[in-house]
Amino acid sequence: AIAYGSKGFTTLRTFVNMFIDNAHYGISAVGMTMVLITGGIDNSVASIASLTGMFIAYGNSILGIHPMWCILFALVVGVGLGLLQGAAIHCLTIAGQIEGHMLLPNTQKATKYEHVLPLLAYLEESKEIDGVLFLLNTAGGDVEAGLAIAELISGMKKPTVSLVLGGGHSIGVPLAVAPMVTMIAPSASMTIHPVRTSGTIIAAPQTYQYFERLQERIVRFVTKNSRIGRDEFLRLMMDTQDLASDVGSVLYGEEAVACGLIQRLGSLSDALDALYALIDEKKK
Repeated sequence: AIAYGSKGFTTLRTFVNMFIDNAHYGISAVGMTMVLITGGIDNSVASIASLTGMFIAYGNSILGIHPMWCILFALVVGVGLGLLQGAAIHCLTIAGQIEGHMLLPNTQKATKYEHVLPLLAYLEESKEIDGVLFLLNTAGGDVEAGLAIAELISGMKKPTVSLVLGGGHSIGVPLAVAPMVTMIAPSASMTIHPVRTSGTIIAAPQTYQYFERLQERIVRFVTKNSRIGRDEFLRLMMDTQDLASDVGSVLYGEEAVACGLIQRLGSLSDALDALYALIDEKKK
């Protein structure tokens, strides 16, 4: 406020100097904007900027190379490292409801399984992708479509890591436990409840048998791909004391890890570190 009130502050020279002094932030912002628009994620901006800056300083001050050549070399190194980072990891976000054979209303956010299935097949076959990070914030959806996605993820040979953010509801539980390493944010939750349906139901023994067999598929998948026991998972699924207007349980970050449903607590940086560790281990 003091500087703004000064007569010498509000001059063209001051604003030109501000743009010059912060030009590197603007360049980084343009690059990050393009990454976000394409649906990607990149946490390496600061480290690559520092590394290229060291190249310029060392080349100019120690080796005596002309600054222009140092800058050009740093740009080549930065672009090369950026391409390597982008090619090594693919980030796949699964949010909202899992849309199956029936279209959901336009007012609901959804992940279409017919888009995810071929993408997973491509990621598994691609020689340019070394690992996949799954960011999950799901609100249930089509059970069979969700199981199909979860089965593909669990069958991938490439390193995979999941990170539950916000919540993993219903069919989001199998999706969360499918990758090689599973994580959950401390503030996130996992909602476990029995299989249910909407619409017309034929009140016949065969209908209830179908629900029971469908639910059994979920139980087997979750217990196979996590450390939680079958009896404990069924107890959480059938609990009548936790939810006010439903049957089931809500587990928050630490609780999901304590019962063995999720492997560990973590943040985005933790998930990326785990994925890089899996990639390095596979390359050995």
